[in-house]
Amino acid sequence: MLEFEASVEKTTPEPGVPVKMLIGSRAELGTAVLMALGAAHHTVRCASADLSIFGLAERAPVDMLRTILLANRVNSVRLLVDDPTWIESHGGRLKLLQRDFSHSLQIRIADREDAIGGDRLMLADDCHALQLRDTPIIRGELWLHHRPYTQPLLTAFDRRWDRAAHNIAVTPLGL
Repeated sequence: MLEFEASVEKTTPEPGVPVKMLIGSRAELGTAVLMALGAAHHTVRCASADLSIFGLAERAPVDMLRTILLANRVNSVRLLVDDPTWIESHGGRLKLLQRDFSHSLQIRIADREDAIGGDRLMLADDCHALQLRDTPIIRGELWLHHRPYTQPLLTAFDRRWDRAAHNIAVTPLGL
């Protein structure tokens, strides 16, 4: 297996070859999010305390999620948060996408006993992972085409997903 470390901005990954890209700035994070979403063909899983770190209020990532969901009716996006306040107040595009694809874009609140806390993770399909460290500045790594790295992260995400509460309503409930 070939692995190498490179900056997100300077690497063009070859298909099927595991690649590790270090993230050290907000600009590199934005590029890494777009690369992870661009690599996804079937599923996207994302976990964060409130999802704000991944820029899901911006047009480009939401458009890429829409493209994934339009490609096939069995494709899915699962978003797991500790607190949905950011989604409700800043994630207008994301909520619109949830309304349009309520069957395949699901947002859940993590169980308090298995909270996400400082974990910040985006998984694309079963072989691409963007993981950020719990530090005051942006630090992390993007792995493309690396199933052994991604599998324990998928297992942890699925455990939290199964323990989470029901899906957040597409539209706010009220009178």
